Amino acid sequence: MSYVYNHGDYVKFVRTTSAVWENVPASEKNSDTLYFVLNAAKTSGDLYLGATLISGGIQSSFSLSDLNDVLAYNAVNLTDGDLLTWNATNNQWEPTTLFDVLSDITSSIEVMTGATSTTDGKKGLVPVPARG
Repeated sequence: MSYVYNHGDYVKFVRTTSAVWENVPASEKNSDTLYFVLNAAKTSGDLYLGATLISGGIQSSFSLSDLNDVLAYNAVNLTDGDLLTWNATNNQWEPTTLFDVLSDITSSIEVMTGATSTTDGKKGLVPVPARG
């Protein structure tokens, strides 16, 4: 299974409460971030993209059975800590460990190269330090 991750091509998701949301200035509400703002009773909420309301009155409680196209044999193969990820090959949600998701993302990131006296270094993952 492979996940495509384009660096910088993502939308961040933040879940917050209405009390917090009301105290954040509009200028600090990022236009590339989805915000799910729970009401005081935490039973429903509003979905914003940046400061723009997209949908209101969304119920915040749902179960796995509310999702469509879930490949999870009656949720028996879901374990604590699993994430549901979309598999575009078979058009279904599948349980995946966080380790697998992060491994797929980091496998596309090159290893950092240090600078020399004549060349710049390259950003990337920090290499394993050698002993000695």
